[in-house]
Amino acid sequence: MCFGAPSTLDIAIEIVHDTTGIEKAHVTTGIENYRLGQQIGSGSFATVFAAEKLESTELLAIKMISKAEASRNDKGHCVCPFTEVNYLRSLRHPHVIQLFDFLETSESYYLVMERAVGKCLFDRVSELGGIPPREARRIFQQLISAVDHCHTRGIVHRDLKLDNILLDSEKNVKLADFGSSGRIRGNELMQTWCGSPEYVAPEIILHEAYQGPLVDVWSCGVVLYTMLCGKYPWGKGEAQETFRRIKQGDYAELGFMVPQPVKELISLILVVQPSDRITIGEIEHHSWFQQDLPEYLQTLSTTAKTASALSIVATERLTDASLQQVDRDDYSTYEVSALVPSFDAAQTKGCAAYEVPHIQPGGRSRRIRNQPCGRRSQFRHQQ
Repeated sequence: MCFGAPSTLDIAIEIVHDTTGIEKAHVTTGIENYRLGQQIGSGSFATVFAAEKLESTELLAIKMISKAEASRNDKGHCVCPFTEVNYLRSLRHPHVIQLFDFLETSESYYLVMERAVGKCLFDRVSELGGIPPREARRIFQQLISAVDHCHTRGIVHRDLKLDNILLDSEKNVKLADFGSSGRIRGNELMQTWCGSPEYVAPEIILHEAYQGPLVDVWSCGVVLYTMLCGKYPWGKGEAQETFRRIKQGDYAELGFMVPQPVKELISLILVVQPSDRITIGEIEHHSWFQQDLPEYLQTLSTTAKTASALSIVATERLTDASLQQVDRDDYSTYEVSALVPSFDAAQTKGCAAYEVPHIQPGGRSRRIRNQPCGRRSQFRHQQ
């Protein structure tokens, strides 16, 4: 890959540990650590560039977020990158894009991430006019495993769509763009209106408080349908007509080329009433999903279920005293990563799920307990 002259991203990051054990980013400017290449993506206030780290051949992607644009476009949605950084730091899965570094200048934030050198799933579907069922199942299996991992870590994506599902050189899934994601807080419902029109769940269109995991399930169903058919379930009309059909669950009939088992699965996913909608765990046990399921995904699924079933606080590192200290202090940007046992370490101790403090940008910590991804419980409204 050919890159031009060094860009304005001539900055590096230095991790400083203060006396509270909080990891904070101290930005040092003028150090030429990265070089930007061509633009490979953009959004309302962010631009993604191909990049490389100097003296390295590693392929990277750098998401540049303009502080000025983010401030102007903030309409109640999550535009502060600290939240996205917190989420990405807590995720480690072969089909979730990996965050390597987080940088900041006076004008912009930079997220240094793994680069998926293939195209996004939208481009592949567009090229083929629909993906054969066998390949679609492989992609869907990887997507569901990634989403299950997010839910196990207490994170809902809330903007699952073909554009945010990247493919690597071997056409394996890399789930990206956690800018609209939210944290599952115990039994609380979510209320933020977010997502993309063709993929959004009925309860969001109706402005109802909703269970985040079931919103992701709906979007996964739209992804599966669109992969197979090369078109959205609701056609491509005006937004109001699309919303009307979504609220009624009125999707176009699947053609005869789509196998009956996957038709059945889609009919269980695209259910308007959230309480009747299939869950991630139930998708993973569906007969069509189970066909040709790679062993490594079976292992990841078992790990996720173990994490969801347990509710153990690693008291040797995460004590009541440390949590009380976190509650007294107001850390505006960074989570208390030093106090939280790693997922791998917790697994070694038989503690695959744990209760952790999460620092809200500009706010105080809350205790977040991982929830079983398929659990249907009585939820309280989020304050």
